[in-house]
Amino acid sequence: FLICLAHISSGINAEYGVENVEFEPLRNQELIDPSLSNWVHHVQHILPQGRCQWINPAVKTEAEDFDDEEEEEEREEPDEPVPEHGPPLLNPISEDSEVDSMPAWSAGLTSTHVPQ
Repeated sequence: FLICLAHISSGINAEYGVENVEFEPLRNQELIDPSLSNWVHHVQHILPQGRCQWINPAVKTEAEDFDDEEEEEEREEPDEPVPEHGPPLLNPISEDSEVDSMPAWSAGLTSTHVPQ
């Protein structure tokens, strides 16, 4: 999963991007706030199917349909699968589910050489 700052992403155009000339960066202490309220997902989630866009596995292509014409009489139709949906874009990471009783995300400084 990829994340970005909530303040930066609010002015982004999906195709070209738009520079926010009024943007004032947050201090490092605000970025590592334990509430993680300044971070959001900026790309689609990977669904349980393993894709970002759900594809109905019950729909066959023409090639598969041609090969299976003989077997079609013998086979029962499977139940229609339920489409999978992920959370919307720019969803705060603070709303992500815990993993093994631990928060899904944590923030911290990785260098002491970064100005405070």
